[in-house]
This record gives sequence, structure tokens and C-alpha cells, in this order.
Amino acid sequence: MMAYIYEVRNYWFEPVEVYLEWAKTSAPTLKALLPTVGGEVVGFWVTDPSDPATATPDYKEAGVSLGAAPTATTPTNVTWVIRWRGMDERNAGWKALSSNPTMGRVMKLRADLCAARGLDDKTSYRQIEVKFTRDIFPSAPTIPTVSRVKAAAGTTAPGPFTAKFGNGTPFTEPYWYQGFPSAYYTDSHVQFRNGLRAFIDAEIIPFADDWIASPTGYPSSLHERFYKAGFGGAIFPAEYGGTPPAQYNAFHELILFYELARVGGGGILGQLAINSMALPPIVRFGSQYIKDLVLRDVIAGRKHISLAISEPGAGSDVSNIATTAVRRKDAATGEEVFVVSGQKKWITGGMMAHYFTMLVRTGEPGSGAAGLSLLLVPRDALGLKIRKMPTQFDNAHNTTFITLEDVIVPAKNLIGVEGAAFKYILINFNHERFVISCGAAALARECYSEAISEAVSRRTFGKRLVGHQVIRAKLAEMARQIESLYDTIERLAFQFSSGVPDQALGGQAALTKVQASYTFEFCAREASQIFGGSSIVREGRGKRVERMYREVRANAIPGGSEEILLDLAIRQAVAGAVSKL
Repeated sequence: MMAYIYEVRNYWFEPVEVYLEWAKTSAPTLKALLPTVGGEVVGFWVTDPSDPATATPDYKEAGVSLGAAPTATTPTNVTWVIRWRGMDERNAGWKALSSNPTMGRVMKLRADLCAARGLDDKTSYRQIEVKFTRDIFPSAPTIPTVSRVKAAAGTTAPGPFTAKFGNGTPFTEPYWYQGFPSAYYTDSHVQFRNGLRAFIDAEIIPFADDWIASPTGYPSSLHERFYKAGFGGAIFPAEYGGTPPAQYNAFHELILFYELARVGGGGILGQLAINSMALPPIVRFGSQYIKDLVLRDVIAGRKHISLAISEPGAGSDVSNIATTAVRRKDAATGEEVFVVSGQKKWITGGMMAHYFTMLVRTGEPGSGAAGLSLLLVPRDALGLKIRKMPTQFDNAHNTTFITLEDVIVPAKNLIGVEGAAFKYILINFNHERFVISCGAAALARECYSEAISEAVSRRTFGKRLVGHQVIRAKLAEMARQIESLYDTIERLAFQFSSGVPDQALGGQAALTKVQASYTFEFCAREASQIFGGSSIVREGRGKRVERMYREVRANAIPGGSEEILLDLAIRQAVAGAVSKL
């Protein structure tokens, strides 16, 4: 049986969908305790007072999901969270309730709860916490997992069920966080997600605003702490110091960058994403010398590396790169070197980077894609200058402009084969677009989460904002697009996990990223409309939406603009169609 309850959290009601195997036998008992005049019990839940997360008076404000509270057996004393409807303190139902010998104290508990939470106690929807002893239920019920409920019903799910996690409001978390089955996730993913969110909630979110306001951004040392906690190295090979979870696959990476983006903008730990984009060419094509020089320090968070491709005159048009690298012998040492000159623009993480995976032209002018190579360029090389660029979005990380004037780079820093970099970069772009899509999906969902909370708590024209059909329509369309996007990202993650070659996924990765930025932009706009004036100031209850709105273009343009990616996907499709003629 499926029941619905409402939990108090941050001064508004949020629906939580719960399975209760024992509802059929327990509900009549509860109903018998309540007066039948004017009210109906529509749901209830149990919290465990022995669990510190739910035993404290303010556990709801702390954002702890009620879904995490039930245990295998009901303790001696339990708190039943009961919600009923159709009862107003002015009607006979409340009067009868106050005179009921078992429930007489409910009136005071309700009033105290509403006062403590700042709730409007004149509304017709109530949630009361009433503490009973076990003797109300002579046979204490077992709190089942969702899988037990399904097993009892004689059904088999296509994938594992997971315990409910996070915000219980529908669509504010990915479906599998809310107990729905999935064919993709295992206990390894669940444990990775749980630990990751705990780290972010404790080590990042409380300090996010201060780091964003600081001219130096977030501390680089955060990467070492993240690595030691088991997350910073999760996506990298174990042979170079990576710490991949058991049964690692692309879904762990999806979880990683999704959860990091839940902070809601600001680029905190953004260097991890950049490291993940700049290291793969080295892992795949770099010499052992370069691997030994770079990989372990970067993976452990001690050093960092940025991808340096774009230039003032070449963004999406990668084959038009103008920065030159001329091979010659160093007069002083006699060793082969490249002399690098040019400019790089919009280089994310340049202020934090110790190295750059840099795209340069080693061929003659006009050599196009065939004249491009990758070099590992150290930040401290003479003639290399970096400056931070101001951005539209809040940036606790950094976006930089790099100038290179006759920078000497040892020839042994060549990554792969000279003249083959265009292929390397195109393959690398697929992973980059996947990472950006994961983050954009989380930001879109955060916009929805903020918007539905605002719509439920705010009142306009004599009723809740969500009582207006046009607002519900906005929320529904946001949810529809978010769920569709998440499914698309999972499909791409499954292709990566199944070993499909990167070069075969160009069109899929391109379309996924476009869908991600479209969805994020739509949700940011609609959330802003729901918040109204609160979404255009950098303070108050709408400040997260305001911040995320300014993140939209930073997701739509890097990694390939929407127009370029749509054209890429269809050009590949056309080429395939023509080849069949």
C-alpha cells in the first residue's frame, strides 16, 4: 500500500511517498484513536528516538529525510507522524479531538509545533507529532524495505531497490534516490553516493558563500581532503593512485559530478572536473615519463592540471588554433624543445593549475587539424603569464587568460604523436560533455527543488502559490524535462560502462549536452518566475536561484556551444545516411 505524508522542513510542507507494508492493519488502529468527525488519516510514519539524526528537536530543519529513520524493529517508544485533512481548529473535529482521552494533548503539541516552525496554524493541512508507547500496537509492526513490500506483493523488480535518500519531495532527487528500482545501480553506488553527500554537506555547503565571496576562492587543500575521504581519486586508475570504488563504472562518475553540482553554483571543487578533462589524454597517449611526472600528484589533489584549448580566435573551431610550437634544439643544453607562442582564453582553473594539457600548432600555418599536437606545459615556465578573468557567474574557482611568449617546453613533454592531437581532443570532448551534462542536470533539479518549496510555502491572492494552475504547470514541465534529461545521461553512462568506443559516441554526447543546457536554462527561468523579485537579488530566499541563473551560459557554451553540437550530431547522421546510398 502506498501512503503519503508531509514532513515539516524549512517551514514548508513537502510530500514524501512511502511504502508501508503494515498500513492495512495499523491504519484502522490509528483511525480509531482519532475522532471521525471532520477528519481523515491519510498517512503516518515512524521515527526512531534512538537514532540521533531523528531524535533531536530540530531534525527536520536539518534536512534529514524521514525515509532514513525506520529500522527493522519498532523501538519501545516511537513517534508517529500523522497527517490528516479536512480539519480546522474552528470545526467540531478539533473540539472532539481535544476531548479524546488518548489524544487530548494533541492540540497543544500541534500548536507548539506550528509555533516553533513558524507555520500558519490556520491552514486545513496539519502535521502533528504524537508520542505513543508500544502497547498501542500489541504486535509491534516491522518496518519493511521497499523490496520486502514488493516481495510480499509477489512482484519482481528489474533492478535493486534502494533505501530512500535525501529530499523526499517527488522529482527533487533522482528516481533511484527515492526508492524506485533501477537496472544500473548497486550497493557500491549507494554507498558512494551516501558518503559523498555527507562530505559535501559537512565540508563544502556550510562554507560555500564565504569561498565564493573570497578573492582567492575555495582552498586548494580541499582537494587533498576530498581525495583522502575516498572521492577525489574515485574516477582515476588505481595504478596511478586512483581510488575507484568496488565495481567502478561511469555511474560512479555521474554520481560524483551530480552531487558536487548540488551546491548550486560557484565552482567549488571545480578543479576536479577540469583535472578529469585534462588527464585522459595523458593516461591514454602520454609517455611513461609524463605519466610519472603528473598523474599521482594530480590524482591525490596535491597538484592540478588544466585543459588549454580555446583561444581568442578559436573556440568551437578547434582546427583553427593559432598558438605555435616550433621544434628546435636548445642552444644551451642541446636537447630537443618546442618554443611555444600564442594566447589561450577561457582556460578554467588556470590560477590553480601546475600544468596545462595544451593544444598547439606544430604544423605549418594553414595545416588545419593535421598540424595540431598536445604538449604538457608547466605553469612555471618562463614566458608564461596568467591572469584571472571576471565572469558572469559566481566563481570560487577561476577562468583565466594565458599569454605565452617564446616559452621553452622539452620535446619529451609531447603527449602522444605529433600531429595527432585533433583526434585525441575529439575523443576527449565526449567525456567533457558527459561531465558538464551531469552537473547541469543537478543544477536544473536544484532550480525545481527551490521553486516547488517556494510555491508551497508562499501565499498569493489568498492561497498558496502552488494553488494556481499556471504555477503547477511550470513545475510539471520542469520535472518532465529533468527526468527526461536524467534518463538520457544514464543512457550515455551505460554506453561508456559497456565499453562502446568514445569515437562512436560523438553524436550521443553532443545531443546529451545540448539537452542538459536547454533543460537547465528552462528550469532556471521558470524558477525565477516563481520566485519573482526574490530571484533578481543576491540575498534572501531566492539567492540560490539567482546564482544558478547566472550559471546557465557557463554550461551552454563550454565543451561546445549548442549550435555547434547540434550540427555535429546531424552531420554524423547525414554522413551515415549518405554512405548507404
